[in-house]
Amino acid sequence: TTTPAVHAARAAITHLESCPLTNAGRGANLSINGSASLDASMMDGSSGAFGAVGAIPSSGLQSAIEGACAVMRAEGGGRPSAAGRVAPLMLVGDGAVEWCVGAGVARGESGGGVTEGARKRWERHMGRDVQPPKESNVEADDDVLNDTVGAVVVDADGNFASGVSSGGISLKIPGRVG
Repeated sequence: TTTPAVHAARAAITHLESCPLTNAGRGANLSINGSASLDASMMDGSSGAFGAVGAIPSSGLQSAIEGACAVMRAEGGGRPSAAGRVAPLMLVGDGAVEWCVGAGVARGESGGGVTEGARKRWERHMGRDVQPPKESNVEADDDVLNDTVGAVVVDADGNFASGVSSGGISLKIPGRVG
C-alpha cells in the first residue's frame, strides 16, 4: 500500500515534468541525436520500497516518475516470489517502457513531446560542440540546463518519500542514464 507521502511526491514531480522550463519530462535536455530520454526514481521511506527507470525515450512514457512508481510498487520492499524471483529495482530503455506500459503507465506522445525551447537549446549546444575547445566554454554558456527536479515529503503520519526526475545532461550519448 502506498502512503500519502508517496502520492504527494509523485504528484509534485509529475507537475514539474509537465513544465517545459525544467530539465525533466517536457523540457528535458536532448541527446546528441536530438531525442530526449528520461530518468526517474522514487523511494517510500516507510517500507523501504524503491523503483527507478532510466534512458526512457520521451515518446515511450508520458511520465518517467510514473514509471519509477510502477517499478517501486512491483518491487514491494525486496520480497522474492514463491519461486525465488526478485522484482527489479531499476529498468532502462525500451524494456522499461514495455514493462511499465504493461503495468498500466501511459505511453508518451508520438514524436516525444520535444519542446521548441529544448530543440533551440540543442541546436546551440550542437554548434558549440563542433568548435575547437577553448580554455573555458562554460562561463559563456548561460543556457545550460542541468537541473534534476525532485520532492521530499513527510505526511501527517510521519511517513516520508522522495523522488527525482531528470532529462540528464545535454548532448548525452543515447542510452546514458544521467
